[in-house]
Amino acid sequence: MTVRLMADIDISSRAWTPIGAAYRENQDGTALDKNAFVFQGVFDGNNKTISGLTNTGFRISPMYKGTNGTTPKDYAEYVFGLFGSVINAEIKNLNMAKVNIDLVCDSENKVLGDSVGAIAGFAGGDSCTITNCHVLSGKINGFDATAGIIGRVHTKTAEGKPVVTVISNCSNAATVTSSRRAAGILGYTNHVSNGVSIKNCE
Repeated sequence: MTVRLMADIDISSRAWTPIGAAYRENQDGTALDKNAFVFQGVFDGNNKTISGLTNTGFRISPMYKGTNGTTPKDYAEYVFGLFGSVINAEIKNLNMAKVNIDLVCDSENKVLGDSVGAIAGFAGGDSCTITNCHVLSGKINGFDATAGIIGRVHTKTAEGKPVVTVISNCSNAATVTSSRRAAGILGYTNHVSNGVSIKNCE
């Protein structure tokens, strides 16, 4: 599916449900939930601006939750962003303003924000391309793998060669904090040397 944004929109009056389930792959490529729906198409922001992305008031129950070796006892984790998870997708020409994400710890629902980013919480599959996406203002708080553009990237390998996920011409001006692993552009990747290419980002 190819989607093109045709106007600036303000979504601050609602708790945002991410596009694509709050799901991510394990580092070995096996899925936490093989039945989860993720975005696998092209999203062209058309240089428009989405304002007010927030999780305030977001209900966790409909989303997929997971755990891993870093999950505190009695807690679950989920991903969050405009897109929850994207697989083999292309996202381009998008501005985000007044982002307000606070997922360090939801003690009421016993969940933590793992893989949190304004554009996408998680990106994976064979390859993804994130181009000309800009977070203009706001704050992003998570528990692990938290960043302005993408929280976490897991890349697979093809015949022994890593398949590159490309993040290019992107910028982040939001404040990012996390209990574990925080960054301006990308919070965490399972291939630190040649699985992800970050070009002309700030």
